[in-house]
Amino acid sequence: MKKIEEEASKKIKEQVLKTYKEGLKIDSDVYRLSEVLYRKKLDTWKKVEQDGKVPLDKDSISEVKVKIKVMHGGKNKKEPVFK
Repeated sequence: MKKIEEEASKKIKEQVLKTYKEGLKIDSDVYRLSEVLYRKKLDTWKKVEQDGKVPLDKDSISEVKVKIKVMHGGKNKKEPVFK
């Protein structure tokens, strides 16, 4: 189970970063980081905003933390996964 959790966390982190970088290519804030900053840290948002949004680049996200907890592997189920 530990190995599954580690691998799932790694894959999800990769996907989050890939999606973020793809969004940058089209000048899109796919995770709405500017809005989150606006709602939670308005003073900071006011200092950095340009044209109503926070300018983002590849270094704007310095760390992504993903924690996965697998409750069970499903091997004890009595029913098939697909019906």
